[in-house]
Amino acid sequence: RRRWPPILVTVVAFGVAYAVGRWLIVPPGANTLTASEEAIGIALLIAILVLFGLYRGSRRALWRSLHQEAVLARREQAARLLQAREAERTRIAREMHDSLSHRLALISLHAGALEYRDDLDPAAAREAAGVIRSAAENAADELGAVLADEIEHQATLLARRQSQASADLLLEQHRALRGPQ
Repeated sequence: RRRWPPILVTVVAFGVAYAVGRWLIVPPGANTLTASEEAIGIALLIAILVLFGLYRGSRRALWRSLHQEAVLARREQAARLLQAREAERTRIAREMHDSLSHRLALISLHAGALEYRDDLDPAAAREAAGVIRSAAENAADELGAVLADEIEHQATLLARRQSQASADLLLEQHRALRGPQ
């Protein structure tokens, strides 16, 4: 996208400033260039300025394009990271569900057996209750271990995200100070 009106105003202003400056510096009647040679010189200088401006504009457009691509890549990476995190959480939830359901089934089995047995003496009943308590403790310990791993994993991800955000902020500040190339 070119801004032709400002370019034309700049070209005309340069031409007028060149002509006035030339008229002030070179005394009238001095052996100077012909009008056509003067026009060619002015056109050449204007062409150089226009080409330089077009070059700078294309560099800015390239810079903006690369910046937008980088932002898009960061967003896509964040989306992939979020998707991977969700898949990991789903896997952990399935594993936890399978393990806990197995342990709870064992607890239910032992409690049901204890419930239907009327002929048990108090020592055998205590032993069956101990097995139930042990299975419940194992299930609770396993749940605690899985949750502790997930909490540690989330804390690590949060620390990485915060350090990445700090690095991105420093990079953006550096770019802002340096300006577009």
